[in-house]
Amino acid sequence: MGQAKIKRERQKALEAAAGKQETPANTPPQTITQPKVSAKKILIDISRVPLLKQEDPRFKSLFAMMEAKLADPRQVEAICIHESTHMYYLIKAGVDDFVFAGPTITYDEKEGFDHTGASVQAKSFDKALAGQTKDVKWAFTVAKSCVGGGIGVEVLCRNISDNGASGDRERFDTMYDLLKKSGLSIPKDEFRKEAERLVRAELETIPDLGKHIREVADGYVKDQLFKWV
Repeated sequence: MGQAKIKRERQKALEAAAGKQETPANTPPQTITQPKVSAKKILIDISRVPLLKQEDPRFKSLFAMMEAKLADPRQVEAICIHESTHMYYLIKAGVDDFVFAGPTITYDEKEGFDHTGASVQAKSFDKALAGQTKDVKWAFTVAKSCVGGGIGVEVLCRNISDNGASGDRERFDTMYDLLKKSGLSIPKDEFRKEAERLVRAELETIPDLGKHIREVADGYVKDQLFKWV
């Protein structure tokens, strides 16, 4: 083979290699796809639901409902304000130690499934009760601590339809029975309605009370009630 032909073959090979390395003008730029980060969810305690019952359609429906509710920041705010209002009046009644519980689903053979969005309760009423049970003003403060949560949501979260008042009624009934045994003579319905009226009036007239309840709800109660996973 002549030298000229060898040079031509070598030149063609070099040009072909160079052509393979060129990027066509219309090739779109490469992009790096970022992995999606799942949003954190509020933990729902289902430890008191047997494993077999967790396959029950009623449980699955209840869990989905709670999960959707807790994904709404407005609902979370309402829950925190509800419990913050309870806490405000419990402190007024002399309670200084609390038990916090987050969203929970339970199962009982007799009662079936039950749930709660969250709760703040007095760890003990012993100190608060000492020497106070016959004081009507103190008794009304205790009543306000029972009914205050729902009224707090009603006044401070006007766009929320469910203020959690059904649970407050049960709390009130339990406390009323205790106060009645200690000598309270005011009829139950009258006592409850007056307590509700007082809470509503205080939230609407006491300067910065609503602001205080909101600040405690967001700055303290929320972290005590909820865990994110």
